[in-house]
Amino acid sequence: MDAADSLYLYVGSAVSTQFLQGIFNTGDYGQLVEGMTELPELENPTSELLRNFLVYLLEQRPFHAKVVLVRDDGRQRVEFMRHMIEDRTESSMSYYEFLQHLQKQIQN
Repeated sequence: MDAADSLYLYVGSAVSTQFLQGIFNTGDYGQLVEGMTELPELENPTSELLRNFLVYLLEQRPFHAKVVLVRDDGRQRVEFMRHMIEDRTESSMSYYEFLQHLQKQIQN
């Protein structure tokens, strides 16, 4: 999630051990350090793809943003969920309206 000053990487407790191993070099969800701000640089396609995507997002910004790991059962989850609250103005769609718009575009 892009929250202007931070990019949140939310990891749910049901995440696959294969993903954990490929991105964090551990197969144990309990070993993830919440609040981690740097991903390990692993030499595998999944890790490289995610790191390249994050670099791309960070390069598109006029200012630096930190990448923050959020665990499903962690303290940072409250901050993450606070950013999930819809922020809607008259000139923009809400998140729900945007998803409906995408669904209609796909169906056409």
